[in-house]
Amino acid sequence: MLRSVVFFLTLMAGLSAQAQLVNGVIKGADLQPLEGAKVYWLGTEIGVLTDSAGYFSLNYLGNNDHRLVIQTVGYKNDTLEGPFEGIVEVVMEPIQTQTVEIEGERSGIYLGMNAHKTEVITRTELEKDACCDLAGCFNTQASVEARTTNIITNSKELQILGLSGVYNQLLLDGLPLFRGLSYTYGISGVPGPAVDKIFVAKGTASVLQGGEGVTGQINVLTLDPAVSDRLFLNIYGNSFGETQFNLQGAAKGEKWSGAWALHSAQPGMVMDRDSDTFRDMPWLRRYHALGKIQYGHEDSSGMNASLLVRGLYEYRQGGQVPALGDSRYVQNTAFSQPESVLRLHYRQNEKNKSSLFVGLQHHSQSSSFGNTLYDAKQFLGYVHAEHATVWREGQQVKFGLDYRHLDLDETVSFSDTLPLKSFAGNYLTLEQIPGLFVENTATLFADKITLITGVRADHFNQFGWTLNPRALVRYMGPNRFIARISAGGATRTPLLFSENINLLASGRDVIFESQVLPERAINLGLNLDKSFGGVNSEGRIGLDVYKTYFLQQFFPDYDRDPAKAFIGNFQGRSEGLGMQVEANCTFFERFSIRVAYNYLDVFRQTGEDRISLPFISRHKWMGAFSIWSNQRRFHFDTNWHLYGRQRLPNTDNHPAGFDLPSQSVPYVTGNFQLAAVVDRKGIVDLYAGCENVLDFRQIRPIAGWQTPFSPYFDPSFAWGPTRGREVYAGIRLRPFGRN
Repeated sequence: MLRSVVFFLTLMAGLSAQAQLVNGVIKGADLQPLEGAKVYWLGTEIGVLTDSAGYFSLNYLGNNDHRLVIQTVGYKNDTLEGPFEGIVEVVMEPIQTQTVEIEGERSGIYLGMNAHKTEVITRTELEKDACCDLAGCFNTQASVEARTTNIITNSKELQILGLSGVYNQLLLDGLPLFRGLSYTYGISGVPGPAVDKIFVAKGTASVLQGGEGVTGQINVLTLDPAVSDRLFLNIYGNSFGETQFNLQGAAKGEKWSGAWALHSAQPGMVMDRDSDTFRDMPWLRRYHALGKIQYGHEDSSGMNASLLVRGLYEYRQGGQVPALGDSRYVQNTAFSQPESVLRLHYRQNEKNKSSLFVGLQHHSQSSSFGNTLYDAKQFLGYVHAEHATVWREGQQVKFGLDYRHLDLDETVSFSDTLPLKSFAGNYLTLEQIPGLFVENTATLFADKITLITGVRADHFNQFGWTLNPRALVRYMGPNRFIARISAGGATRTPLLFSENINLLASGRDVIFESQVLPERAINLGLNLDKSFGGVNSEGRIGLDVYKTYFLQQFFPDYDRDPAKAFIGNFQGRSEGLGMQVEANCTFFERFSIRVAYNYLDVFRQTGEDRISLPFISRHKWMGAFSIWSNQRRFHFDTNWHLYGRQRLPNTDNHPAGFDLPSQSVPYVTGNFQLAAVVDRKGIVDLYAGCENVLDFRQIRPIAGWQTPFSPYFDPSFAWGPTRGREVYAGIRLRPFGRN
């Protein structure tokens, strides 16, 4: 039965050539694993990059020359002769000059070698900016944009292809735990130093983690015990008076390894530069703790496992300045969020591996938005069982089942005796979604073509069965050219208040017109990449084009009545087009430049009326530049973003004095950072920088700030930065040296 299903998914299965799987680990002179080392077959473009533990797994197909080439920065190239048995272990020889040993540094951003185009953001790249939390980790790349959804509390979301952040699937260590309440504030709740790397993929990715991702997938990997520093301390402060502290450590054994992290964020000053009586930034206090233990490695034979336990507590307050007294408008949010992630793998042999993932999370929150009170609790559970097998030469299938459970209890009330709002009540959401999935990966024509076909069926307890097929074809051409075509469907259920916090924060009443139905969409993608290089340069140029069609969509209607938001399902045409052109190059292993242009056309149409979505720049440019000293002790990094005009929500029906412009103005933001490694072992690392160098600010960004308790009050009108120029400095200490 299984073979029949797989044959149906892979029509080209019979074309595959003979394959052999080679597994290995690459280490440096200090016997520490080397991440990002390139491993490929001599005379071909068939290869992979090593992961954070130095491991690689490579299919050999039909090449009579059994020689592997290994390349990585700061080490001599190595060539290995076959045949290869078991796990190959290679210790690289460093390049040495007469006076200085050049140490290899992990690549900042590189493309993974898997079939889906995946942008990998490493610790090296994250340290080029302040990166205090996850929302600040994307300044040096163009695929993901962090956008403010509530100015008063500074809550953010991560957007891909110009669509709301709820349409990309956000994962924590591979599990979909950012959902509902944890979606709104969970992005800011992940400290940047606790992130090992981030994987970004556009379009509909694999069916394995669920059928929700419409525009892309962001997988955040926390500290890897195998490569983390034995002890690490980061102290950060900025010109607004905010401070952050990070203390982390790791221990490694032959089989076991572990890592832990503590984080604290403390509030800054009360500021109101634009004199609208509202704070320019919220009063924020956050505490975060993380522990992770790991046994073995998932690519090694036998059993291996990892356990992550994480706790987050946060309190933030924004609103009018304290000088206005007790009658001022204030937003308060306090929540606690413990969670755990268990990952088990058992590799029976080179062709078979079974996996079990379990994720549990509890979120308890108490909030007030002026006279609107919001209390909520959420339990989120996720179980995923999967088996991967090489069922035929050049053919690997993954199949299994998963179960997602969401129990959300929300209570909305009002403190005034005669409120202008009518939606008080207790809102209960129970999602029980078992799912089945199968995905086959076929390597064809001597690994020049990779075909991934998959399908998953999910049963929603409220709406019944849904089916989401997905497919991707990758062609690896000559001269390091790669082309990909992808297509797939996605289905997700919207969560009214937790995903649309502005319904609670604004002065509007909420009118329910119909039951909220699941959102369904189709995404089509084209990706072209060309890598190039010479003796002293290495670079890439790429083109991404993705088109999203919504078959069924939900969004609140804010345009019909300035004092009300109507809740229903959109029946018209809704589409999004996202195009990105990007080029990057590194010269002499000291200079790096990246430039990108994004074109976004996202609209909804009813009848003849075609309306672009608000807060989206149709044209956006990004540039990033880095330079290192000869011995890589000093480096300077800067990035710049130019945003075109954005359509703003219609306020023509607002009273005189409360209406706002229909479009934003173009603007530019720039950031820079200078860092210095004080000693050769990397024990002391000093850094200082500036964000929003030009001090551009959106003045008085809150609609109806003059009367915060009126129906025309709305703090979701942010189209640009509101904080102004921020100067920061910090120190990173590694008492045992950099790992």
